[in-house]
Amino acid sequence: MNYLYRRLAHNELANHKLDDYEVAFMDVEDYESGLTPELDKMIDSLNYGDTVDFESMAELGITAETILNVLEQLAEKHVSIRFQKHDLLIEHHQIESSVSILKAFYEAGLVNESGFESFQERKKLDQAREAAVLKGDRLEKALSITRAHLIERVEPKQLAKVHGVGIATVYRYIKKYTAQVQMEIKDNGE
Repeated sequence: MNYLYRRLAHNELANHKLDDYEVAFMDVEDYESGLTPELDKMIDSLNYGDTVDFESMAELGITAETILNVLEQLAEKHVSIRFQKHDLLIEHHQIESSVSILKAFYEAGLVNESGFESFQERKKLDQAREAAVLKGDRLEKALSITRAHLIERVEPKQLAKVHGVGIATVYRYIKKYTAQVQMEIKDNGE
């Protein structure tokens, strides 16, 4: 039989095509708990000679150890696996030998865990980068408000209105960044 295993985001479930597969198992992303009930069901239902397709090795686990564990279970079932790496379709009919080699690399510490970083971890890093940019934007806004108050003598109420923030936020910015702006003024000779 031709099996498909996918780990999908909630918003991908409805749009996923199941053509060419007799049986499909799909887990919804839950990287925090690491639970993959559909993967477990699929492994239990596999028979000798079946083929399992998946998009990437990362769908099989969160760490190198969990991926290796799943590959060992698949090897015990004597199934073929297929997955795609970029535009290359990798098909492997005797995974037992590959699992032995991977296990040796893993036990020797030659497999880099970061190479098996989960999608969720990459997503968190991207969100952190976006937050840092946003934080930088907010910092610039806070400094701009403080400069306008100290240099141009604009009233806090007017600054709140112009910048679309609350009056309490303006006072907090002024209190927090006055020393920094005064140093800038002193350094620039204004």
